[in-house]
Order: sequence, then C-alpha cells, then structure tokens
Amino acid sequence: MNKPMAIIPARASSKRVPGKNMRLFMGKPMLQMAIELAQSSTLFDMIVVSSEADNTLALAGSWGAKPFRDLSNANDNSDTEEVIGHILDAYPEYDYACCLYTQAGAFMTPEILRQAYNMIEERPVVSWGSGGKDAGQFYWLYTPRFIGLWEKGIELNEQDIIKWIINDALFQDINTEEDWQMAEEKYRRIHGV
Repeated sequence: MNKPMAIIPARASSKRVPGKNMRLFMGKPMLQMAIELAQSSTLFDMIVVSSEADNTLALAGSWGAKPFRDLSNANDNSDTEEVIGHILDAYPEYDYACCLYTQAGAFMTPEILRQAYNMIEERPVVSWGSGGKDAGQFYWLYTPRFIGLWEKGIELNEQDIIKWIINDALFQDINTEEDWQMAEEKYRRIHGV
C-alpha cells in the first residue's frame, strides 16, 4: 500500500484575498510553507498542488510538489471537495489523502499531522476550532469513502467526521485582509518573533 498523498489547493484567482497562496507570509510564500510542512512530516508519498495558474504550478514543482493543472476549479463557485475529487480521480491508487490548506504551513506542525493521521478510520479527521467550527487547516480522508459520498453530493462537513480540536489561538482561516493581519499577529505570538 502506498503512503498517503497530500493535496494542496492553490487557486490563484481568489477575490477575497488576492494572491493569498503566493503572498509572502512572514517572509515566505504561504504555498511554500504548506509544501514544506507536508515534506517535513515524512508521511506522504506524493504532494500535489492544484491550481489554474502556470506560475503557481511552476513554483510548486520547484519546491518539490507535483503540479496539477485544474481549470475547472478556477472560479468562485468551486469548492474543496471538487478539487480533492478531481485529484483522487487522477490518482485512484491512494487509499488515504490529506487536504492541506496553505495557511496550515504557518500554524500546523508535522507532529499534529502525524497524530491526526493515526486517528483516521474510515471517517474523515477534520481540523476543528475549539470555538466550534472547521479550522480550515487540514482534512484527512479515507478516499474510497470520500469519493462515494462526494458523488452523492454529501459535503465533507456533513459527513460523520472525527474533529481534531485546535485551540483558536493556534490557527487562523484567512478569508479577508483582517484575517491575514490576525494570522501574522498569532504567528508572532506563537513563534516569539
């Protein structure tokens, strides 16, 4: 059996925070930080970056990820499940996958990824904030079950999930410029910089 694969969605056409995935966060592009997190965990057989942008894919390849060009997910109506589903269709040999959002590179650790992977059964393990909502950091998936439910139109957070609780001070979903500033502030506090 293969080791799991990592999937990093990196849509370039985000309107809420333009260029978020390639924007420098504390001196390094967020996408690069996420790839390095996946690499340092030593969990993954392959790290796939999905984007519609040639420059994003080229840089992802230079950082050691496998580029996956996906124009169908380059619009505001695309969701994470679609990105994951298209990649899993292309690589059906993987029974386990972890979808990492780019901001996970700033806040998560290899140990957190390994511990969450060890919790997976057939149910997804979803990063969850202590405040009671999806933390937007990672999803660990048993891919045959995910595909079956996705094809029936059942979204990930509507499934029977295992919640990996993260203290709200240790993560930040980034959907606005204010979120970005809050993420930098939290990062400074966590890392003492």
